[in-house]
Amino acid sequence: MWPLLRLACMRIQRWRSGSGLGNGGADLAPRHVLRERLLPLPRLRPGAGRPRPRRVPAAPVQGLLLRPDRVRSLISTSVRQALEQPLNYARNYLADFLEPCVHRVIYLDSDLVVVDDVSKLWCTDLGSRTVGASEYCHANFTKYFTDRFWSDKQFAGTFAGRRPCYFNTGVMVLDLTRWRRTGYTRRIERWVEIQKSPAGRIYELGSLTPFLLVFAGHVAPIEHRWNQHSLDSDNVFGSCRDLHPGPASLLHWSGSGKPWARFGAGRPCPLDALWAPFDLYGPADSAAEGSR
Repeated sequence: MWPLLRLACMRIQRWRSGSGLGNGGADLAPRHVLRERLLPLPRLRPGAGRPRPRRVPAAPVQGLLLRPDRVRSLISTSVRQALEQPLNYARNYLADFLEPCVHRVIYLDSDLVVVDDVSKLWCTDLGSRTVGASEYCHANFTKYFTDRFWSDKQFAGTFAGRRPCYFNTGVMVLDLTRWRRTGYTRRIERWVEIQKSPAGRIYELGSLTPFLLVFAGHVAPIEHRWNQHSLDSDNVFGSCRDLHPGPASLLHWSGSGKPWARFGAGRPCPLDALWAPFDLYGPADSAAEGSR
């Protein structure tokens, strides 16, 4: 996944999203984009078929180049190779990448489509929290960590005094002022270093789990409509998923099954039709990208 960062510095800049999915609305201008390589961005407008890559839209955009060597030594193997890419760790360093004038950001993964006015998300009340995200407290929180973690009293005690819940890090509102003041980047790095230590792994997922270790139980809740996640379906067995019950402001194809791979294979799911207007790849390119 190549994460896109959308934010406003000093003031919110709006542009027409023109989603065509029932909510015209406005979107925050994509002011900064985190990339390992500078690639053309799509115009976020509906269209028939599969549009080819286009130039950056007429909104202020600044590319931020991530140096892979900064994080490569910290990356451990994960359940999927895609989760081992350096850009998955870029969100750990937003407070370092961005100007001091940037006090708040909306972080969005790239495998999603916004279908509502994202300024509503921007106005999320974080209270005294640093991170706002959609929590899923019904999920089995223990499964995200290994037996080594739970058998070590010091590690397991990390959550003492907290009521930790799983939250998806693909959509977050971050208070960078608190982040910088508290030094959360280094706290996350410490857990990544422990994961890489010779003593053995403490979790199986990639860059998501350190966020759980640092923030779970201290997250400002965001409505689930802002992260209708796990729409990935299953490319191997051909199973398709539908939207979760309730309203949807953001559709997130998190997980291993990506719509561009299904388009490339000629086996899209019905819900992938909502992704199609924004897909940048031709059939061959989709198949190659989906195999990564």
